[in-house]
Amino acid sequence: IYLTVTRPDITYVVHLVSQFMSAPRTTHFSAVLRILRYIKGTLFHDLHFSSETLFALHAFYDADWAGDPTDRRSTTGYCFFLGTSLISWRSKKQRRNIALLLMPLLSFFGFVGFYRI
Repeated sequence: IYLTVTRPDITYVVHLVSQFMSAPRTTHFSAVLRILRYIKGTLFHDLHFSSETLFALHAFYDADWAGDPTDRRSTTGYCFFLGTSLISWRSKKQRRNIALLLMPLLSFFGFVGFYRI
């Protein structure tokens, strides 16, 4: 889980595997090994800020609308880019279908899909 702080490319798969930490099986261990092999092969992929890039802030928000077939809960998430670099992100499985409650409010303020500051 610590690696997701500096490696946003593995955040989603680590989230999926970490749900089974209390009762892991062989398939979960295999998934963790695959993640580690991916990290080993991409050691020099990191967050990079270029001096030539225009620093515009872009924000994205999305929800999967009860996409987890095991418990039918939604996962919502957002990410912020400064120029072409990802600077902040979050993905969270909701306790209830909060996305359905928030979507009318977010669309009213223009936060659905793409929002540019």
